[in-house]
Amino acid sequence: MQLCLCVQLGCGHRCKQVCHPGECEEKCHQKVKLRCSCRRIKKEVPCSLSSQSSLQCDDVCREQRQRVSQLKEAELRAAEEEEQRRLQEELEAFEKRQQRGGRRNKRRRREEVDDEQERAARWRRRAAMVLVPLGGVLLSAAVYYLLSTA
Repeated sequence: MQLCLCVQLGCGHRCKQVCHPGECEEKCHQKVKLRCSCRRIKKEVPCSLSSQSSLQCDDVCREQRQRVSQLKEAELRAAEEEEQRRLQEELEAFEKRQQRGGRRNKRRRREEVDDEQERAARWRRRAAMVLVPLGGVLLSAAVYYLLSTA
């Protein structure tokens, strides 16, 4: 007793009949599982009948789907409220910083003070570069005058 050597029927399953002459019958008796659209209900039917029948969702499926959608809506609302709260806190912190002068303003003021100190130090260095040699020349001239008159 050998199974039919027919490779595949039109549906894709192998012929399960005992070896027979001629063509295999197109009615496939292989059991397949049908599911409703939400995949909660499962039913086994012969493959040949699977294309003719469909499994519809029942009231329990609809209730579950409704509960899931309500939960998702609640999660979305909670996430939006959390985002609004976070944005409000950020805005309040920003306004508080602006009332105190803000970080940027403090940094600018500090940079302005540093710039002024740096400019003053540069002028002192330049003045020293000019005044020291000038003082040397004047001292030399004074010594020369004193020695030549004496």
